[in-house]
Amino acid sequence: MDASATAIASGAFDVALVTLKQAIKQGAHPDLQWRLAGLYREHLAMPDQAAAAYESFAAAYPDDPRVAAIP
Repeated sequence: MDASATAIASGAFDVALVTLKQAIKQGAHPDLQWRLAGLYREHLAMPDQAAAAYESFAAAYPDDPRVAAIP
């Protein structure tokens, strides 16, 4: 389990947010971008940021099957 997943599991959502943003800056990774969108939506109650993150994910990875599951 990576640091962001561990932080989410322990309820340290601010730590998860910072960790995810830093990791994404270092290189595109679909799983991390997906997790960031879910963090915004499910744990931080930030629907606008979640929508933007999902939109960015769909644009970057249009063939990813998770695009069909975007709320």
